[in-house]
Amino acid sequence: MRQAAFVLAFALGACAGARPASAPPVTMPAPSATPAATVWAGGVDRGQALEAEINRTSVELELAVAQCLVACRALASMERAVEQLCVLSEQEDERCKRARERLVRARELVMRACGTCVAGQ
Repeated sequence: MRQAAFVLAFALGACAGARPASAPPVTMPAPSATPAATVWAGGVDRGQALEAEINRTSVELELAVAQCLVACRALASMERAVEQLCVLSEQEDERCKRARERLVRARELVMRACGTCVAGQ
C-alpha cells in the first residue's frame, strides 16, 4: 500500500503541471504587421513555429493522459489493498479506519487532477 501511495503521489505531482525536461517552452515571436505573413519579425518561419508548438503541446497532452492512467491504476490498487486490510481486520479496526480515510483523500486528489477513472485502468 505504501508503494501505491508513492506512485499516486508521484503521478499526481506530475499531473499538477510538470513539464518534461526535454521540451522547453517555445517562445513565439510577435507577428509582423500582416496577419497572413508566413514569416514573423526576426525571420522566424510562422508555420514552423506553429508546428513546433503543436508538437510540444501534443507531447504534453500525451504525458498528462499517461500520468492520469498511472494515478487511476494506483488508486485502484489502493482501493483493493484497503478492502483486503479491512477484511483481515475488523471493519471498525483503527487501521481500517485510517486506510479508508487515506483512500477518500486519494480519490479526491485523483478526481481533481484527472476527472473520472475508467474501471480497469
